[in-house]
Amino acid sequence: MSTRSPRMRGLLDLWAAHRELSTLEWLEFQQTVRAAALWAACATLLGMTGWLSLNAALVFALRERPLHAVSALVATNLLGALVAGLQVRRLLRRPFFELTKREAGHDVNRLFKLAS
Repeated sequence: MSTRSPRMRGLLDLWAAHRELSTLEWLEFQQTVRAAALWAACATLLGMTGWLSLNAALVFALRERPLHAVSALVATNLLGALVAGLQVRRLLRRPFFELTKREAGHDVNRLFKLAS
């Protein structure tokens, strides 16, 4: 049975570390996308509710004073949609796989220095 050289063991360890880091970042990416999808669904639902409430407010505005109650409903739904929309934007602006890219670049530089 032949033993691996220290250089080969180092490369295999490096590859295993990168694989583990990539796996963790992939799980984080999936979690972020799921959270963004949930917030997008909330924003869509609350936005549509706000829109329908605004339409109802216009209909009720023609009556005596139910405008105050409907206006509160509209404001609540639109505020909820705004918060959910801001959450989606915040979640999707995160840089994905940043650690993996940085570590891969660092390791490539180290390997080039060792090779020369």
